[in-house]
Amino acid sequence: SGPVAGGIVGQSSANTGIINASCNTGTIQANGKENAEISVGGIIGYSRGEVKNCYNTGNINGKSNKDAKIGGIVGAAEQNKNVSYCYNTGEIKSEGSTSNLNQGGIIGWNYENSISNVFNFGNINVQVQPMDEIKKDKFKTGGIAAGTLSYTIENAYNIGDVIENIEAESIGSIVGQRWDSTLSNCNYLKGTYSKGIGILYTSSDTEEGVTELEDISDFPDILDVIN
Repeated sequence: SGPVAGGIVGQSSANTGIINASCNTGTIQANGKENAEISVGGIIGYSRGEVKNCYNTGNINGKSNKDAKIGGIVGAAEQNKNVSYCYNTGEIKSEGSTSNLNQGGIIGWNYENSISNVFNFGNINVQVQPMDEIKKDKFKTGGIAAGTLSYTIENAYNIGDVIENIEAESIGSIVGQRWDSTLSNCNYLKGTYSKGIGILYTSSDTEEGVTELEDISDFPDILDVIN
């Protein structure tokens, strides 16, 4: 185990609590020691509850020597909960010699959670040195979430640039990896990255629900999204 850091809460216990109407404006830095994983988010580092009506404007920097989970709102999330009506404007940066990366504008590592009505403005900056051979399921980065697994993302918008120093397939302006999930009305600004979805994990996954928009004027007002 290693650092778990958040602007409001470090981590929550299983099936307990709701983080509601909270914000962070401060810089968050998490440094993992040798063979330690990190989970760091603008609002919460590791969430097992619901997160809604929150925003982050602080820059987030995660340095790992093993496993990094980094997100603008939530670093890592599980337990079939929801992250909704949230936005991020801070830069999300990863560093270190890493064997496993999950980095996203809203959520980093996400296991069976729904995401809805979210907006990311912050740049997602990948500056890691891979410890091992780059595999498609080990270095996931997305403007909204690193990847998807059996859950839903809807009404999501990304205008933050995805900047990377590694040649990994699983990087996209919406999600790095789509795996057996439903995406609807997910939109990204042209030029933020070369594709909206990094990789489709199974033959049944498609590009459906993800749209590239040509100009910033094509996006709705943020209040129309998070309200």
